[in-house]
Amino acid sequence: MHILAKRSAMNYNMQKGISLLEVIIGILFTAIVAMGITKSTIGAEKIAGKTTHNSEAMQIGLEILEQYASIDPQTLDDADDLPETEVTRNNRRYKRAINITINPDRSRSVAVRVKSVSPLINLDFTVEDTFALWGER
Repeated sequence: MHILAKRSAMNYNMQKGISLLEVIIGILFTAIVAMGITKSTIGAEKIAGKTTHNSEAMQIGLEILEQYASIDPQTLDDADDLPETEVTRNNRRYKRAINITINPDRSRSVAVRVKSVSPLINLDFTVEDTFALWGER
């Protein structure tokens, strides 16, 4: 047998199977990839939850503005303000307050402030619209 062939056969016989170091490196690599995927998934869930909260809160505010749009603005007064009331949507709680302002041109501005009750979601915003008196431009 040729000398190179003998050495090749010896090296082959000595390298049977996978070493412990290779197994540990493989497991470590798999764990790092899994941690990255997990972190991305958790981040996506948080963003989806915040988006859902924002959407529901916006809907709560817009529903009130739509209700006030169907009311004769002349009947609205500063005294019609509503203090914070709690609203629940899909097991999520929000506080809603309504502020009505009579403007110098006699139009009425309605501002609806919506904020989340949950300490995990920092959500606090106001939607507002102005309604001219009916029959006036």
